[in-house]
Amino acid sequence: MNNRFMGSLGYRLQPKSDVTDRYHPKRQATTHRPEPLRGLLGGAANELSQLVARAGRLERLRQRLKGRLPAELSGHCRLANIRGDTAVVSCDSAAWGARLRYLEPQLLDALNRQEGLSLRRVRVKVLPHTAPPPPPPVPGHLPQLNEANADLLEATARGIADAGLSAALRRLARRGRKS
Repeated sequence: MNNRFMGSLGYRLQPKSDVTDRYHPKRQATTHRPEPLRGLLGGAANELSQLVARAGRLERLRQRLKGRLPAELSGHCRLANIRGDTAVVSCDSAAWGARLRYLEPQLLDALNRQEGLSLRRVRVKVLPHTAPPPPPPVPGHLPQLNEANADLLEATARGIADAGLSAALRRLARRGRKS
């Protein structure tokens, strides 16, 4: 789809073949007869509708694969893509990927037989999930040290030979004592 003729309201403007834009003589001017965007996106031959259909098919296969995996594995592995005769599955870690590789023959058999696919192999990609960063600390709010932890710090300080570290632990323990 040529975005050059997209209007600001989501309508595609039809080019006039006999008139040029007076500010840009090499460009064609556009008419003000908008064509609804809905009509452009609805066709079966449209690339966007094909992409949406493929994404929907992959999501259905992803859910079916999740149901066929053992419970401990299903939360760590997911179908990422189907490329030709290969199912690409992403896993959280190499350990989960190794466990998935042991199940490859059963997975291929199930997907081919029950889903009507003709897959020959499973390619495992390790994509570790990164944990979201912790929320920033609230300004002026310091964690409180309770009495039990102050006792543990004091006991640890008594068993440490390094005088500087021992003194630092004792100072920290005093902050946990109620005055």
